[in-house]
Amino acid sequence: MKARDRFSTDWTATFVIELDQVTCERAAELVESAGVRTLDALHLAAAEKAGGGELPIVTFDLRLAAAARSLGWTVLGA
Repeated sequence: MKARDRFSTDWTATFVIELDQVTCERAAELVESAGVRTLDALHLAAAEKAGGGELPIVTFDLRLAAAARSLGWTVLGA
């Protein structure tokens, strides 16, 4: 199976969070309140939309891990 075919197969089983206005506004709030970088804030806002602290965050980025922990989330990896 080609890589493109595998990607297409995996993509159909992936839960995609759209970066809509609400998610981007939440990310902006996280930049201000948690002091995270923009991309980290977008990841956290999307994760929050997907289930908030109910889902663990998996990362090896120490700053993202610290921000997620400051929100009370479980962090795996860092």
